Amino acid sequence: MALSTSRSTLILAVLLHCSIAVAQRIVVEPQAIVVNPVPAFDVEVWVGRDPTGRTEPSYAVGEPIEITVRTSEDAYVYLYSVSASGEIVQILPNRYDDGGRDPFVRARVTRTFPPQGARYAFVVEVPTGLAKVIAVASLEPLDTGTLASFTSEAAFTATSRLGEEGFARALSIIVEPLPQDAWVTATALYYVGRRPAQGAFGTIAVTSRPASAEVFVDGAFAGFTPLRYGVRPGSYEAEVRAPAHSSARETVVVQPDRVSDVDVALMPDARPVAPRAEPINPFLGLLPYPGSEVTHQSIDGRDSETTFTASARLRDVYEHFHAQLIADGWRRTDLEVDDDEIEAEYRRDGLTFELELERDGRDRYELEIDFD
Repeated sequence: MALSTSRSTLILAVLLHCSIAVAQRIVVEPQAIVVNPVPAFDVEVWVGRDPTGRTEPSYAVGEPIEITVRTSEDAYVYLYSVSASGEIVQILPNRYDDGGRDPFVRARVTRTFPPQGARYAFVVEVPTGLAKVIAVASLEPLDTGTLASFTSEAAFTATSRLGEEGFARALSIIVEPLPQDAWVTATALYYVGRRPAQGAFGTIAVTSRPASAEVFVDGAFAGFTPLRYGVRPGSYEAEVRAPAHSSARETVVVQPDRVSDVDVALMPDARPVAPRAEPINPFLGLLPYPGSEVTHQSIDGRDSETTFTASARLRDVYEHFHAQLIADGWRRTDLEVDDDEIEAEYRRDGLTFELELERDGRDRYELEIDFD
């Protein structure tokens, strides 16, 4: 897709299959970026030839195309196109007009790009194949400079040289400080050129009782139920897990352009539940790393110092504490990572504290929580 007022090209295409393990549980699959499986709000994105956003229409090279977005809450929306060759272009914000400079979208207000009466147009260009528009919506403005940047003062759109996987990793870093219910993504697909008689992907649709269970496809985390997960045709093992329930596995044969349904009722786990571990910081309710052994603890009001042993990597131990804080509404405002130490700052409701996690030796850790 290109702009008629510029020689720059905006081309949308499919991301390569990869999986990224971060606290926000971002997953990139062939047809979409899967995040926030049970978001507090929604974002919709579609192309002009498919207002439903559920099919994959085709456009001939040279045809104009419109992109539309709508959110259920006031949000900041960022639109991206990704080419088959890995080129990424930021559609919104842009420098074509005042409306394109502002990513803020009012709740339930439909915005179409280019807007009516615009002096530019989006035009479909090569390469041919399955194309993609990615919408990222956030309740707070995002600093997307690491995703895409303007190459010059005269450039109308921002571009990225990160490639598919690099783009997804950069996105995970940008949104990681936010609460999980503060951002969400959506994807629209279409074909450039003739639509093949047989699609390149199929879909695994997983539902469960109880809902919000974790889903793993061939051992890789895919999201939470209810889930629609796009994959290439073939045979896959889907595993569904939920706390205090026995997991369930099912072999799924995926066919092109077909939806393969997996519906499971998980049985309550009959094994005795282990007693809940005592928090290592009572004010934060911060639980110790699984399998660790606390050897020393000092608590002074909200502050605490804890020494423990754990056979785990420094980053894994930190992510365990970080995920609890994010789930409890704390926002990370600063992060410094060294080989043997991680320092982070968190804020919530006017309170601020510093977390220092240091690894001293192979299995010995020191965790310090200091409130301002």
